[in-house]
Amino acid sequence: MKFTLPFAVAALLSSLANAAPFPDTEIGKILPSRETTSDLDKRVETSVQTPNGLWTATVYKSFINDYDEGDTAVQVGANIRLSFLADSSRKVSNNIKLIQFTYPLTPHNWHVDRGSGAVDPYHAWADASADAPNTVIDVGGMGDLQKYVGKPAAGKGNSLGRNGNTEAFLIDTPRELIPIPEPGIPGNAVYTTFAYDIQNSEWLGGVSWGYTASNQGGVGPLTINVFLSDLKLRVKGAPNSADEELEAIKKWNADTSHAPVPATS
Repeated sequence: MKFTLPFAVAALLSSLANAAPFPDTEIGKILPSRETTSDLDKRVETSVQTPNGLWTATVYKSFINDYDEGDTAVQVGANIRLSFLADSSRKVSNNIKLIQFTYPLTPHNWHVDRGSGAVDPYHAWADASADAPNTVIDVGGMGDLQKYVGKPAAGKGNSLGRNGNTEAFLIDTPRELIPIPEPGIPGNAVYTTFAYDIQNSEWLGGVSWGYTASNQGGVGPLTINVFLSDLKLRVKGAPNSADEELEAIKKWNADTSHAPVPATS
């Protein structure tokens, strides 16, 4: 399964090229924003039923900021709370976690969506034995998810049949500082999120989401809009040979300091 990405946004300043997606440096601090919580946001698909369970984006909003870079750059992104509730017919498990991959606007390549220094591939978990989400910080200006900027959060789920299931979830607030796109040449940021049943060593499928930054015609940040992508089924099981996630898994597992992403076959 291949995504068509129509253009590669020009590289950021060299100091940002390899930055974590949630910088807490001066350049990552958020100015008063104009969130595009428009009717367009409300029209996107926010739930996907799969054979293994239900994916739901209970919060899903686009983000755009008139960044303090004159007419040359703009900060774009999204706010999302995404959950996976395993189907009650599945085998018992008390440890379902989420792994996320991303193809951001810049740098333009696939990678496991974990911050600098993380050793565990599961979203927002410090290590394989962690039982609590990372500490969050409140910097303001984020709307519904303001307290999560800079620190993604996650929780594990379970599948206990008639005893009741709980969802695995993540809260993510990706932000990218990009050069102003040229009119008529949109850029797509793609995220794919997978559920993995650690107890039974089984991939439970994944979905895709993301956003497009588009110049509506003009000069400067005020001409830029951000549009959300529909929440869609990515694959019913593990990433396979046709999926770009394998590129990211190979790079992640090549670092011997990392806990490996589980086998996909």
